[in-house]
Amino acid sequence: MKLKSIFAYLIGLIALALSLLIYMQYVFMLGFPDGFITELEIAQRQLAYVFIIVSIISAFCFIYLGYLASKKDVGKKLLIATITYLICIIAIYCINYYYQLNLTDSRGG
Repeated sequence: MKLKSIFAYLIGLIALALSLLIYMQYVFMLGFPDGFITELEIAQRQLAYVFIIVSIISAFCFIYLGYLASKKDVGKKLLIATITYLICIIAIYCINYYYQLNLTDSRGG
């Protein structure tokens, strides 16, 4: 098995794990026990759905590239896919940071 194939499978596995982590953190355990959801949590939930969809699509792309890596050279495609996925992660993180700065949350005072 080529190193590029292992790298592609590993990145695909990390993308799936990140989507599960984000789901558990921002969607599954959302809100207070009484059902109240803040403005920030609503925005973060929508952003989490976008991240989960991007991560799952990227994970399948990486797994497919890992499969192709055993047959032909996919180094350039793998690099482009990795950079694109990292740009998406950074963009979603920046949007989340903007939401945290500007939307109301559950802190009082």
